[in-house]
Amino acid sequence: MIYRHWLTALTFAVVFILAPGVPRVAAQQVVMKIGDAGPAQIHRHFMAAASFVFKDYVERLSGGKIRVEVYPENQLGPTKALMEQAKAGVLPAVSTHASVSTLFVPAMELIFMPFAFNSPEEAWKLYD
Repeated sequence: MIYRHWLTALTFAVVFILAPGVPRVAAQQVVMKIGDAGPAQIHRHFMAAASFVFKDYVERLSGGKIRVEVYPENQLGPTKALMEQAKAGVLPAVSTHASVSTLFVPAMELIFMPFAFNSPEEAWKLYD
């Protein structure tokens, strides 16, 4: 019985000691870096536009808790290096050409095969 009271008291003590730090940790903003092979001007290439649409989407849905930094024009390295950084866990996201992705995921070469599908609808079934 005494052991149970001590355990309860210890649990409350730990909670009250650690509780003030919880809001600070929860309030911290997380920074997500995206390496992008596309140009910085979103009107010049679809990859650049996609990265910035993703940035706005994540920041809006996270309520500002996640800040996305887009590094276009291979600022963080050439396209192959970007993929290697993503594979190693250094970069959480990369926007690069599908042809570079095939070096790391050979099955993606399927999308470059001519006449592999009988119709656009059949191709979209694969992509979905």
